[in-house]
Amino acid sequence: MRNFQRGLTMVETLVTLIIVLSGLLGLAGVQAKVMQAELELYQRAQALDLMYDMVTRIKANQKAGRCYAITTESGAPALGAASVRPTACSSVAGTSGVLANSDLTDWDSLLRGAHESSGGGKLGVMVDARGCVTRQTNSDDSVTYGVGVAWRGVNATNFPTYPAGITAAAKRAIDCGRNQYGADAASGAELRRVVWTTFSVANLM
Repeated sequence: MRNFQRGLTMVETLVTLIIVLSGLLGLAGVQAKVMQAELELYQRAQALDLMYDMVTRIKANQKAGRCYAITTESGAPALGAASVRPTACSSVAGTSGVLANSDLTDWDSLLRGAHESSGGGKLGVMVDARGCVTRQTNSDDSVTYGVGVAWRGVNATNFPTYPAGITAAAKRAIDCGRNQYGADAASGAELRRVVWTTFSVANLM
């Protein structure tokens, strides 16, 4: 009995190549999405670190708390990628005021990526990071602070929503960087990312 052997035809070879290339292209697309997701997670982690860094600074220097409240309107002014540099606080004298000024300058540098460098160039921890600090006095004379950190995301998403019963301090923190990363919209075209928190302390002033 004779065995007949034949090689692959040209058509079979082309079909095989198309299938392999399609798989590789699909894999490349998945890898790109994974890298984008990793970048988003990394930036969010950095933003949370910077947010809690400022919370710690304010709690450690409550007597100069009003010096940290740089954000007086809806998300402005802000430090970091914004053109606004920290303004020296003159309303609190002594070492508390000096420390507050130092904290704001240091936080501004962190937002700009001054501590993340390579080859003499600033790498930055986030894309176009901005930081906001707000303050409001409550009816019981306690003080509520809002701290927000915003940055430019990789993919468009929906506009951040306000929780029910939100305070003015929290709203200004959530609005940090508003309209600085394209027009804010609820249509899924929003690039702004923001993390925020509020905390209250007794009025020591």
